[in-house]
Amino acid sequence: MFIYVVKLLIMLSYIFIFLFIPSFVFSQIHDANIFIEAKNIKKNKNSYLNKLKDDIEFYILSNNFLETNNDDIKILLDINLLIESISNNHTISGHILFSNRSDQILFTDGVDFRYELGQNLIYSNTYNSLTSLLDYNIFIMIANELDKYSYKGGESYYIRSEDIAFQGSMSDHPRRWNKRLKQIKELKNNLYLRNMKYLYQRITNYLDKSNDEFDEDVIIEFLEQLYDDLLNIDNHYGQDKKTQLFLNFHIAELVELYYEYDMNYVIKFLKKYDENNSELYNNYIE
Repeated sequence: MFIYVVKLLIMLSYIFIFLFIPSFVFSQIHDANIFIEAKNIKKNKNSYLNKLKDDIEFYILSNNFLETNNDDIKILLDINLLIESISNNHTISGHILFSNRSDQILFTDGVDFRYELGQNLIYSNTYNSLTSLLDYNIFIMIANELDKYSYKGGESYYIRSEDIAFQGSMSDHPRRWNKRLKQIKELKNNLYLRNMKYLYQRITNYLDKSNDEFDEDVIIEFLEQLYDDLLNIDNHYGQDKKTQLFLNFHIAELVELYYEYDMNYVIKFLKKYDENNSELYNNYIE
C-alpha cells in the first residue's frame, strides 16, 4: 500500500510539471509584483487578501496571453491595488494601477470585482469581473510591445481589450468600465504615438547592427518621421500624457541622436513640448 501511494505521488508530480511548468516558460509576463494596500480593512481579512495576491500572481505568471510565441515580448509587471471596501458578498472595491516598469502606466480610479477563497482564476474568453480586469490591462501591455516590432502590430490585442471593456460596461460590476472603454479607444486610435514606438525600435535595431552597410541617412529618415508624428500628436492631442511618458523613458537616447545628427530644431521643439525635461534639453541647445 505504501509503495502504491509513493508511485501515485510521483505520477501526480509529473502531471503537475507537464501541466504547469510549460505555461510558466512561455508566459509573456516574466515577473509580476502585486502590491495590495488595505489600511481600512479589518485585520481578519489578512489571509483572504494574501490568498488574493497569490492567486493573481499565479494567474498572471502561469498563463500564455499571446497566441504565438515571441521571444521579444518580455513584460515586467507591477500591480498596485488600493482596496476601499469588501462587501458581504465578496465584492472588492478600490483603485488599481498597472505598470510595465517602463513606458506604460494604466490607472483606473474605480474597480469592482468578486473574489472568494478557493476560487479558481481561469483564463477564458468568458467575462469574469476579476480575470477580465487583469486581461484587459495585460492585453494593452502586450499590444504596446507588439507595436514596437511592426506597424500597428498590437491591433488585435487593443481590440480584445476593447471587447472586454464593452462586456464590463454591460456586466453586474460596471464601475468605470465606460471610462476604460474610452481609454482603450484613445490608445488604439493614437496611431502617431504607436508609430513613434515602432520607429524608435527600428532605430534601436538599426544601430545595433555591426556591419559595413550602416547608412546614417536611414537613421535621419527615421528621426524625421518620429518628429513628424510628434508634431501630429501636438496638433491633435496637445501635451499628451502617454506621449510624455514614452519620451520620459527614452529621451536620453533620442536627444543624443537628434544632437548627433544636427537636428537641433527638434530638440528646441521637445523643450517646449516636454517641459519636465527642459534642463536636459538645455544641455544640447546652443
